[in-house]
Amino acid sequence: MYVTEGDTTSLWHIAKAIHKLEVLNHYVHFRIKGFSNFSLS
Repeated sequence: MYVTEGDTTSLWHIAKAIHKLEVLNHYVHFRIKGFSNFSLS
C-alpha cells in the first residue's frame, strides 16, 4: 500500500481497523474470562 504525500486516508483506515480489532479482542477476552469464572463457581 502506498500513501501519497499528504494523504492520511490509508493511515486512518489502518488505525480504525487496529482499534476495531483491539475492541473485539478485549470483548472476546472478557467473555471468555467471565465464562470461565462462571463455570468454576
